[in-house]
Amino acid sequence: MFHHNLTSPPSQSRNRNRRIRHRNIRVNFNLRRARQMKKRCRFDGVSNDISREVRNLKNLIPNCESGGIESLIKEVGEHILALETKVLAMRKMVEVLCGGD
Repeated sequence: MFHHNLTSPPSQSRNRNRRIRHRNIRVNFNLRRARQMKKRCRFDGVSNDISREVRNLKNLIPNCESGGIESLIKEVGEHILALETKVLAMRKMVEVLCGGD
């Protein structure tokens, strides 16, 4: 089969297309990984250690939907007050049921 100088043989074209697809996949993967690392390394401009601690704190608070550190701290305070109220209620129940000391 005769090929003109302006066109490449079909096998070279297929190989070129494969290389381009592979490069695009690699570039997309690297971009996605870079975005994940950026999210992992930063939380509202604070350092990585603080960011990790903030994430840990968010995991401790049920139904935490905070947008920033200020609202997270407010939710933590509300959660602590709710826990203290529950502890006081349970102490009163123990006193009533056990005849209290």
